[in-house]
Amino acid sequence: MKLLKMTKILFNFKNKNLDIYIFVPVVFLIIVGIFGVFSVSMRIDNKYDLLIKKHIIFCVFGLTIIYLFSKLSLKNLIMISILIFTCSILLSISTIFFFPETKGANRWIKLFNFSFQPTEVLKPSFIILSSLLLARYNSKKDFSFLINLILFTTISIILLRQPDFGMFILFFSVWILQIFNTQIEKKKILPILLIFSGALISSYILLDHVKFRINNFLFSNVGDNYQINKSLNSFSNGGFFGQGIGNGEVSKNLPDA
Repeated sequence: MKLLKMTKILFNFKNKNLDIYIFVPVVFLIIVGIFGVFSVSMRIDNKYDLLIKKHIIFCVFGLTIIYLFSKLSLKNLIMISILIFTCSILLSISTIFFFPETKGANRWIKLFNFSFQPTEVLKPSFIILSSLLLARYNSKKDFSFLINLILFTTISIILLRQPDFGMFILFFSVWILQIFNTQIEKKKILPILLIFSGALISSYILLDHVKFRINNFLFSNVGDNYQINKSLNSFSNGGFFGQGIGNGEVSKNLPDA
């Protein structure tokens, strides 16, 4: 409660569109992330200042975007979400055909020294559009749900083609949770679950890297468990409260994930 009151005073919220009970956990996670990056970056002597400054700049940029979006009217929010969604879809498709693979996947757009993953931008725009379409379907019972299904299917095809199985699971989980929070008939939900469950099973059978990662997660004796073992070691060595910023031993020899 103290954190909630401090945040209200600090930001002087008078904007009814900004849900303080959602915003405060976001700020808390950002602060935790800053400390995490600060601790890990201390082991990289030549990039120490660069990493933490870059992370803080992106945090400030993200909070600014959140605030600006909260000031939008519903009509403008819909229009901007459609624009961002369309651009993100096109950019995500372009990664498959026009940009080189990075560690066996076509997910990143790299221009000069800047790189980004379009599907990360696609997530918030899809969540907004999906919720709007589901709300419209609840009230008007029109083709809104079919449009929503087409959008999600398009995203799924792109993600499985890249391939980015983890992102597909994330999109699918959020989308299904949205559907279960609506009044859509169960007879319409069941076929969708069956279809995409079939897609998951097919991905496991046909895509070797998906099969490897699932088996590696479920069975500890399958494949290289270096990353998993390192994460378990960090928990056992650090304990519940950790060893202090920059004092972690495991973080000193972590490779690129």
